[in-house]
Amino acid sequence: MPENVVELDLTRFTPADARKLEALQRKVWAMHRWCRCDRIERDGREQVFLYSGDRSRQPYASYRLCRTDTGAYALHDGRSERLLATARTMDGAIDALPEDFYYARHRTTS
Repeated sequence: MPENVVELDLTRFTPADARKLEALQRKVWAMHRWCRCDRIERDGREQVFLYSGDRSRQPYASYRLCRTDTGAYALHDGRSERLLATARTMDGAIDALPEDFYYARHRTTS
């Protein structure tokens, strides 16, 4: 590789990604839910763990967002580690978050 070429690390989140995560938190807080986004580096790869819930007895939502070696965004279920979606942009990954991240599933009793 020539000396004047800089290799990009596409597995890292950008400052624009951080701003989009902050906007996601504000949106969830406006819906009267708590929301936490933890950025963690694991195995040399930056990941964001997303949690949200209301203050009821319902389980909180848990998801993990990471970037692949190609720069795509991968959204995983936080509990089962099942891949839920891949997207080319952070907006696409946020759009793929399931409804339980935004709304609690309350059971009705008969």
